[in-house]
Amino acid sequence: MSKYWLSLIGSVILFIAPLGAQNLSIGIGAGPHSVTRRYAVEEEDDDGVDIEKERGAGLFVGPSVLFGVNDNVRVSVDLLLSWGRDSDEDKEEYTFGSIQTKKVSKYTYNEIFLNVPIMGRYRYSLGNVALEGGTGLQLNYWVSARSKSETTITERNIRTGVETVRREADETDILEDNDDVNRVSLSIPLIVGAAFEVGGGELGLYLRWDPMLTNLYDDDDFRLTRTTLGLMAAYYFKVGR
Repeated sequence: MSKYWLSLIGSVILFIAPLGAQNLSIGIGAGPHSVTRRYAVEEEDDDGVDIEKERGAGLFVGPSVLFGVNDNVRVSVDLLLSWGRDSDEDKEEYTFGSIQTKKVSKYTYNEIFLNVPIMGRYRYSLGNVALEGGTGLQLNYWVSARSKSETTITERNIRTGVETVRREADETDILEDNDDVNRVSLSIPLIVGAAFEVGGGELGLYLRWDPMLTNLYDDDDFRLTRTTLGLMAAYYFKVGR
């Protein structure tokens, strides 16, 4: 599947490159984003769907190429590294007899995706400022996903004051030897923002939304999708005429 989509993206780039040969810009973009992971599980008893959402934060960064078709239409091809992180902490305290117990559980999750969006963009110029919006198709590759849980249990004898501490930690590579994972997925990226002429180049500030279309797991009863919403700043400079 991944070879098919990579071939398709390569063919699209080869097709649009001559269109923008006379108006080519390259640049780099970066920005923060929120990450929403949506879990949908089919319930066997009542034929319903149990939906849960986990939210985290992250950032993306990477190079971008713009092909100018005309004064108002451009096509962009990006290579973005998208990192997301989620964390949770739970504290519990109780007393049984003379033993006072404090339990602190921490959970962290880190993931990395490689995104290749190809978008058509329309711009409306207002002097040195241009309003811009666009959409297209984005290929995603799930590079890594790791979770880590840490538990600290502190027990204190109220009578004697003696305190003992136990720590437990477990780290899991979610993608390792997991045949149920679909590393390749598709999204529909949408952007809206403005571009400004700065220092002989162009500075773009965009709001970016990437809802995922396909399931990250090869399971009809379990569906996992990932959506990002964030701000992106990108600086471009022209290399064509």
